[in-house]
Amino acid sequence: MLTSFPTVTPWTHVSTALCLLDENALFALPVCEDERLLGFVDDKALLRFQIGEDWWGLHDMAKSEAARASDCAMVYVTKIWGVTSWLGAAALAEAAGVPVSSHLFPEVSAHLLAVTPTCYWLEYLDLAGPVLSALLALVEGHAIASSRPGIGLEWNEKAAARRCVLVRS
Repeated sequence: MLTSFPTVTPWTHVSTALCLLDENALFALPVCEDERLLGFVDDKALLRFQIGEDWWGLHDMAKSEAARASDCAMVYVTKIWGVTSWLGAAALAEAAGVPVSSHLFPEVSAHLLAVTPTCYWLEYLDLAGPVLSALLALVEGHAIASSRPGIGLEWNEKAAARRCVLVRS
């Protein structure tokens, strides 16, 4: 999977991805590229695109799916508006036959992808590790969601305190 940045033009996204056709790559696009990509839908027929990490709620995802702007969805639990909206996104993706990947927050995304019918990729970037008492378990390429209560996060209080910033007004 390859990713791009929002500062380049849609044509740059497409031309870069075209160079990688022989690699059978999945090209992850940032922000709500669906509207910027609509003019390139015919060009992307040869490519596999994944977008959605910056959808702000189900309405953004629905617009993207209606435009058939990508082959895969990348849902970010905090920007899709939480667990309930993730489940709505999973239903939209299932109805459209679109695979769903996660963006960031793997400790929560592992739980949510487990109940996503078209589950595809878990994006794993260990951002919270320094302040957690236990990391998301990875075993032979598989994430093992925590069995601890709630979302399973347990803070390392000492590490969190060292990184705490006091703001005074």
